[in-house]
Amino acid sequence: MRIGIREAGALDCIRFLLEQGMSVRIRVSGRSMRPLLQGNELVEIVPITRKKIKIGDILLCCDKHGNPLLHRLHRRYYKDNVLFFQTRGDSCARFDPAIPAHQVLGCVWHIVRGEQKNINLQCPVERVRSRFFVWYTLVFFALRQQRTPFRKLLCSFIPPLG
Repeated sequence: MRIGIREAGALDCIRFLLEQGMSVRIRVSGRSMRPLLQGNELVEIVPITRKKIKIGDILLCCDKHGNPLLHRLHRRYYKDNVLFFQTRGDSCARFDPAIPAHQVLGCVWHIVRGEQKNINLQCPVERVRSRFFVWYTLVFFALRQQRTPFRKLLCSFIPPLG
């Protein structure tokens, strides 16, 4: 039986399992994390207590309307002694509103594509790749927002990934 994460009670069940220290596998949809997540892959989400959250990690959290999001962490900062996370989908032009750390449900550990392709996002190669992707997208979108005559020239050297 397949239950969508947006169905009534599904997100509460996932939250409960993660709070109990269990990992959860969910099927993703949407385009905001392209090219890494194309849609219809399974992702394994672990509780954030099992690992230190780092820049480049993909977090499961909820937006201001309560909809679940899997977006990449770009920035961490403290405001009034509360840790906040700034996330953004890899193919989104804007950052998500900052969320307090206690609202993060979990962190993506593995991506399962088909029956034989399993991507461990915690291996050193994937960690470097995720950090590079954060840097790359920040530079790319900063150049896209420039209003100079050289903007077109600069952007021609850095093609979009998504």
